[in-house]
Amino acid sequence: MSGFCLQAGNIKEVYDALYNTGDVLKEAIGIIIEEPLASDYSYQLFFYPTAKKINGTNQTLKIFGLKPEDESYLYKYKQITKEAYTQLTDVPIVQNDQSVYIFAKANLAEGNLNTAKYALASTFNAPLTARHAKALTDEDIAKCTQDLEIAIFYAHVLDKHEI
Repeated sequence: MSGFCLQAGNIKEVYDALYNTGDVLKEAIGIIIEEPLASDYSYQLFFYPTAKKINGTNQTLKIFGLKPEDESYLYKYKQITKEAYTQLTDVPIVQNDQSVYIFAKANLAEGNLNTAKYALASTFNAPLTARHAKALTDEDIAKCTQDLEIAIFYAHVLDKHEI
């Protein structure tokens, strides 16, 4: 048998001790967020640059350990038709945006290799696309993951790339 016993004066002391322990644990865990995926979206991502975390899913997104002062982003993606795309007027076309690299990285982590490659190619980043377009082996995919992380967390490196 393991553990130890202690004598409590009354039930209120036990309750207060348990309640205070719960508060300490909640504070240590941080904020917990659940973001359901709206029916008109097909994928969502949570990007937490401070911790260098990317969580993606096509279901409810669950985020643990976030602190109120932490910088974070929530991206939602949906497929649209070519006609709908051409009718967009108030949305800037930003192909080489961090959100596209994040999408590629999340899909690569989930094993959606072709989707990740399409996303990478859509950035028009010539060096990265040429380097990883034919990635199939574990070693190639690991190198692609490293380059995507550089593009996401150290974007200034991309300034030297031909776009």
